[in-house]
Amino acid sequence: MVELKTEKLPSSISLGMSFDIARIQEELKIVNSFSWIPEEPFSLKDLWGSSPTVFHDGKWKGLSLKSQGGRWDKSDPGGPGLEPFEETAILKHTPYFKEIIDSLKCHKRSIRLSLLPAGASIQEHCDTYHDFKYGQIRLHIPLVTHEDVVIVIDGDRCKWEAGQLWYGNFAKPHWVMNNSSLDRIHLIIDVCINDFVLSLFPEDFVCKVRANGIIKHQEPIDLTEEELKKFECKFIIPAGLMKGIFETDDGIPGAFDASIRLLNGQIVFFVEERPLISLVPISPTRFCFNGWTCERHLEFEIFNDSVCNLQLVMRSGYYNTTINLALLS
Repeated sequence: MVELKTEKLPSSISLGMSFDIARIQEELKIVNSFSWIPEEPFSLKDLWGSSPTVFHDGKWKGLSLKSQGGRWDKSDPGGPGLEPFEETAILKHTPYFKEIIDSLKCHKRSIRLSLLPAGASIQEHCDTYHDFKYGQIRLHIPLVTHEDVVIVIDGDRCKWEAGQLWYGNFAKPHWVMNNSSLDRIHLIIDVCINDFVLSLFPEDFVCKVRANGIIKHQEPIDLTEEELKKFECKFIIPAGLMKGIFETDDGIPGAFDASIRLLNGQIVFFVEERPLISLVPISPTRFCFNGWTCERHLEFEIFNDSVCNLQLVMRSGYYNTTINLALLS
């Protein structure tokens, strides 16, 4: 895929929203009554070949304010799956955090508190799909920080003030080192792109981002069970597509029998008889993957109330990759 050439964009941007540090500190006292969980990358744990890389030594910890299944003790950012993102019990005890989150008028995926202890580090890595061209970005609000906390994104050191909302281009290589004597705590919010999100950024930045395309969030539509039933079908999925759909590592051999079925009032993606991902309708024939953005979707063609063609579409800004999936009779 060839992308349009653009000048290097800022590694981070202050988004002009500030919050009350005193109220934040009071709510962190409440949060500390919960047990912090070692940070984990997303993994569809019952899928063959899913073995994500960990970029820290186990000291980095987190708690969720919004997660798939609404579990506060889930530290990963989530991904394609059966469970929707839901607010966790922590938010019932932290009304100011709830107020902060609600002030962002956009669709939010994972919302986590991230704790990096004094002396700990996060190794360099890229969160590739947190990019405007994939439909989501990652925002940070430092809650407890220090000048000796080093955050480097794309070679640039980012000096972020506590209580302020920041954008970081985490699709680029980044790493963190906490050289201070404090436990660094950030609120991390993964948001889908809409007009509100774009309004937080300088106009010239948005114009430059548009050079490679922006995927905006699409709200789901309602379909009846009778309407959903016609999308049931069986097909073959090559192993090479498993990474693209399920965010697994490479190296899964062979091909798999897959199907789309109605389950508990939802259309669900099955692989080898395992229900793995629920599908979310965003048009009468287009379904996104629950837990993900509109970056990838299934496109159905219906004839006589049956599926006659099925395509996987993967998007990157202005570019689409369309793959025909072989239907089984």
